[in-house]
Amino acid sequence: MSDVNWSEVTRALRSLRRMQEPRVCQVCGKEFVGASYSKYCGKACQQAAYWDRHREELNQKRREKYQRQKGASASSAAEGRQPRQEGQQTAPTGQPVENH
Repeated sequence: MSDVNWSEVTRALRSLRRMQEPRVCQVCGKEFVGASYSKYCGKACQQAAYWDRHREELNQKRREKYQRQKGASASSAAEGRQPRQEGQQTAPTGQPVENH
């Protein structure tokens, strides 16, 4: 067996993986200096790429959330809240506020 210091080898390999080199952002095309595995110049481009990859799924979740909230507000209106007339203020309870 040879006397190999594995921690030294591991440290050397780790530093190679983190080497900084010129890169081009896959979203905006801007040049930046980053690790060899970096794809994006910053968080904004990283988030934009995520949105692009998952656009339909995220939009579907937003639509479902909107429909749930819309249904909840319709049911609260059906529970006896009076519809608000134009220019009328309401209290936190949903009841009209009388202006004197």
